[in-house]
Amino acid sequence: MVFIGPYEETLPPENRPHRDGVVEAVNIDEHTAVLVRDESNGTLYLVTKKQLYFPTPYEAIVGIQKKVVLEDHESMVVRDKDGKYHFMSGQNEIGYMPPRDDEPYDVDIPDEEEGGKKKKRKNKKKKKTGYDIYEVLYGEDGGRSFFVPPYCEVVELDWTSGDGKTRKISRIDSRPHFMEYSFVCRTSDNVELTIEVTFFWQILEVDAMIKMTDDAPGDICAHARSVVIQAVSKLPMEDFMTNFNSILANALLEQEDPFYEHRGVVIHTVEVKSYHCKDKNTENVLQEIIKERTDRMNRLQKQESDNEVKLYKMKGDIEEEKLNGELLKIRHSHHRTEAAMEGEAEADQISMFLNGMPEDIPDSRKFGFWNTLRKIDAIRSIGNSGSHLYYTPNDIDLSIGAFETPWNQKRR
Repeated sequence: MVFIGPYEETLPPENRPHRDGVVEAVNIDEHTAVLVRDESNGTLYLVTKKQLYFPTPYEAIVGIQKKVVLEDHESMVVRDKDGKYHFMSGQNEIGYMPPRDDEPYDVDIPDEEEGGKKKKRKNKKKKKTGYDIYEVLYGEDGGRSFFVPPYCEVVELDWTSGDGKTRKISRIDSRPHFMEYSFVCRTSDNVELTIEVTFFWQILEVDAMIKMTDDAPGDICAHARSVVIQAVSKLPMEDFMTNFNSILANALLEQEDPFYEHRGVVIHTVEVKSYHCKDKNTENVLQEIIKERTDRMNRLQKQESDNEVKLYKMKGDIEEEKLNGELLKIRHSHHRTEAAMEGEAEADQISMFLNGMPEDIPDSRKFGFWNTLRKIDAIRSIGNSGSHLYYTPNDIDLSIGAFETPWNQKRR
């Protein structure tokens, strides 16, 4: 129970601090901060000192913030009260601080109460500033993690995907992305096509992208559609069907187009996922052409396979003939070697036979004796073989004549 003194009065409810009654204290740690408003002057400030925070009678807790922690491939854009962009990145080094082109602005922040009087923090380096946006954002780790300062907000981008849906993006991923997109174009022979394209793209410079657009994927798709429509309109349907991937790659990648560089993005690859005619009759004709071309390619592939099999068989025959020739050469060499050895043995035998006979015998008779012996060996071999052999008189030196005896002479 409270008794009012003679010089005291109760304040009306609308003038009482903490009109909501009891306010719970907030535990401030490494990843938690409190956004507080001084109701005496309307100033906002951020309390990040580790403590169990109790608001003073003229302080109101506006919100509790969680620290934003960026991964190495993530970036985030913060807009301050003057509309200036601050680009936070997970790739910043510890202690990084961007070049400054402004001065800290002043904010009055009550620190504590002593005897019911409000005492302000004193900082000799700053005039009366309660916080420096650069120090709050970049701090000690260079902006890899931070609390959103008062009067600032995280920029959200409206990105349009290939299917036409829009999504909010606050964390910008700098890794390469796949994106599908479809659009309608017309060839030079007036065939209307629906082409589905796959892009492989990446953000290189976040600050350049933010300055030029808040829908980088949508800009890429719109510009690519315009370029492809112009390229396809110069070609007949037959040429497009033959080289559709190279046509799109030449139109989007090989041309010196500053559009993507100005937006801080790059397209690594682009491929045609599919295409079809919008008109059903034309689509049927196109499918027949594709089927015929596919059948022709299959026949060519089969013929190439058959030719390859024949070629390998022919190579095998050539290798076989080469090996047979080498085999014949080896056999011929062996036969010659064998014949030479047999000839040498026969010559040694003849030489020993002739040299073993007396020297007074003429050579002609020695050769005759040798030939006679060889004939005997030949007849013996034939006789032992069990075969029938017929000789002519010339073969055995046989002569037939009349033999006269004294008895025959007497009868005569």
